[in-house]
This record gives sequence, C-alpha cells and structure tokens, in this order.
Amino acid sequence: MKSLNFKPTFFVALCISIMFLVTAPLFLPSKLADRGLLVPDDAENESWTGIISFWYVPALDTGRGSQVQWMNRCIRSFEKQHPGVFIDMRIMTAERLAMYFSGDPDPDLLPELISLGTYDQYVPYDLLLDLKPYFQDDELSALRKPALNSVMLESRMLGVPWMMGVYGLYVSNSLKAELDLPPEGDLKDLDALNEMANAMSLEKKTGRKTIRYYGFCTYSTPSSRPLLSIIYGNEGKIINNKGYSLIEGWLKGNICPPNMSGLTYQQAFGLFAVEKRAGVMLGSTRVLYDLRKLAESGKGIDYSVYPVPTDDLGGMYLDQIAAIGILEKTPDEVRMPCMEFLKGLLDIKHQQTLDQLGMFSVLHSLYLYGDDPDMDALESSLDKVTVAPAATNREYINKFWGDFQGMLKAGQ
Repeated sequence: MKSLNFKPTFFVALCISIMFLVTAPLFLPSKLADRGLLVPDDAENESWTGIISFWYVPALDTGRGSQVQWMNRCIRSFEKQHPGVFIDMRIMTAERLAMYFSGDPDPDLLPELISLGTYDQYVPYDLLLDLKPYFQDDELSALRKPALNSVMLESRMLGVPWMMGVYGLYVSNSLKAELDLPPEGDLKDLDALNEMANAMSLEKKTGRKTIRYYGFCTYSTPSSRPLLSIIYGNEGKIINNKGYSLIEGWLKGNICPPNMSGLTYQQAFGLFAVEKRAGVMLGSTRVLYDLRKLAESGKGIDYSVYPVPTDDLGGMYLDQIAAIGILEKTPDEVRMPCMEFLKGLLDIKHQQTLDQLGMFSVLHSLYLYGDDPDMDALESSLDKVTVAPAATNREYINKFWGDFQGMLKAGQ
C-alpha cells in the first residue's frame, strides 16, 4: 500500500481558496455599491415592473407654461430609464383629494405618489412614508433650507420639495406718469413702500366721473397668501408688527381696496394692469409673465419689479413650495422606483428647466435667470427666505392668517 505524499503548501493554498469563497460574498455588495452598481437588494427592486399611481394637484400658480406638461416630460424620462415601470399621473383638485381622505380611507383606492398641500394638508401625516432614510446628508444639504423645512415633521421627511416660487412687488410706472409722479423710486424697505403707496392713492375726476386709484393691491388663494410675505416673521406676531400696522393704516386710508385679502388673482391683476387703477401689486411671478403677455399684445403698462422688503421680520416668509410624498401603504418593492422618480426631479437636468415654468430651483446652488434682470432680482430674494409653512407650524400659521383677516375686517 502506497503512503500519501502530503504537501503542506498545497494544503495552505486549499484553505485560502475555501476562505475566499466563503467570505467574498460578504464584501462584494459594498464594493459594488461603492462603484455605483446594483447590490442584490437593489437588483431585486430593479426587476419590479408595473404601474405607479400618482395623484397630482397643481396648486401653485406657475409664472408661465404648464406644470402638468413639465411633470409629464419628467415621467417619460423616468419610464425610458426604467423599462416596464409606468407612472399613471392623475390630475386632482384639492377638494377631490380631501374627499378620498375623509373618514377612514381605503388603502386600495389610494395612490403611491401624492402631492402635498400648502395650508390644507389633506393627507394624514401618519399615512406618509418617512423619506429621510433614503437620502444621504449631502443630498439634503443641497436643498434650500426653507424648502427642506417645509416637508419636515420633527425628524421625519414627509415629501420631496421640487419647485419654488417667490413673491415680488410690481410698480406701475404708467400710473406714476398719469398722476405726474416722479419716475424715480425704490422699494428697499417698508417705509419706501408706504410712501409710494400713499402717493399713488387718490381720487381723480374725469368730467362727471370720479375714478378711485389705489396705491396697493394683492390677492389670496387656498395655497397662496402673498400678504404674509410682508407681515409674517420668525416670531409670528401681529400686534406691533410693522407690516401689519402698515396694511391696517392703508385700509383705514383707502390705500388698498376693501376686502383686499379676499380678492382673487384675476381681480387684483385686472385692477392693476387692465383697469390701471392700482400703483403697486404684490404677487407671484405669474404677475410678471402676465404683464409681459399684455405687452406683447400691445395692451401692456410700463412697470418695475422689486423683491419684497424684509425689514424687521428677520427674514422673508414664503408659501410657494411644491412637494410630493409617498404613502406608507406602498409595497416595499415599489418604494424604490418611487424614490428614484422623486430624486430624479431634483436632478440638475430637470431643475434647470424650471425656467420653462417661470419658477425657481430648490437647489441652493442653481440660479436660472442670469440673463433676465427682473427674474434674477426675484430669484436672489430666495436667499432671504427663512420661514415656510411646514408640518410643525402649519396650524399656527393658519391661525395667524385667520386672526389677521379678522383684524383687517374690524379695521375697515
């Protein structure tokens, strides 16, 4: 019988090979992830195909264009990158959305993706998925702080902000000329605004007709309250607030139209640009683009655009932030495609096309209007925004608005 010829070097090599085969799979996923490749769990999610339901409420007024078409372009781009995954976007009104969430909503009837509200949040917070675990710190720090804060509920992230607007002051130089007022003027602070509004408010007789001119006008909608941008500061005070005192004095002095906070956008814009009976209008970028359309039709006015002055408010209040959330009931395998879509909206290739809507990016490093002085001035004012309606303070702001409107009515 032959004895076995034992070779120590062969035995050591065999042991090393076995150890490699056993331990390599433990390190492979992290290495693949470092290279931006799919790890096994991601590969499983990537293999999911089906339809993602998206309920979209176009609550914010864009400056121009169609936000629905803009969103559809993003959807088509996503579907092209994810064969077999489709997003079914259904355009909803806020009222219809509220109907679905009244009482005890049926999860089978609800979508995966859903627009978040500004002042009326119809989706209960506990039905929304916390999105913060899906973001790296650098991804969150790339967002404008007010935009991020608008979707935070303590440590939970209820949605992804993707678009911002901003309010501005629009001055009718045409009315200045008609009233023989000097063309110069700046709205660097509320005192300058007060002086200009008073100078452009008067009654003028034309034959037997008396025409009333107002120095200031604005509007409100369920998701847009421009007046808060000049009266709501970090402390949220009404009494002894300079902005409130200013407007209270204007109402008593007929500087602004009665029930101004109840005017629609169309009524305020008509008073300012069509009837030409208001000197200054406070409003969103829609005002600017509507003024430009009037000019193209030969019916426009000469105007100037100024950012909203912040004065003693400690920063500017802004409610023009659009966001989208994911419902908690969304199956695990569908959550990743939903997140990839929402993160895709933050991709610079999409964010830099927000100029097609006359709106602004939520990325603090991205400025879109270097060749448009009026929009550039408004875009720069985003750096002064410090307060936005969010889950943690939305109820307080709604109460503030209710109290403010009550005080305005009492002062008329």
